Amino acid sequence: YTDPRTGNVMVFTLAMLVELVLSMGLALEVYFRGVGDRISIMNHTRDDFKFRDGASFVLYAAAFIVSAVQCVQARQSFDQQKDRSIWDLYDLPMT
Repeated sequence: YTDPRTGNVMVFTLAMLVELVLSMGLALEVYFRGVGDRISIMNHTRDDFKFRDGASFVLYAAAFIVSAVQCVQARQSFDQQKDRSIWDLYDLPMT
């Protein structure tokens, strides 16, 4: 992560977030379609959402938002520097 303009961190955190959402979708499938001891399945899935998936989702979402903001800010500052000419009138000494 040497160049924040590339967006590598943003893509990585997005991949982690998508993977977690897929995992949560599978847990929801078990919650609604699970066969066997329904009470235990529902309690276990609910506990997974509360203590594992919920906290991870908040952490991954925050990481994605922070990386997206940093990537956009780095690209905007680079574009502003690129548009600026090499020499400016105010760079010269006024004597």
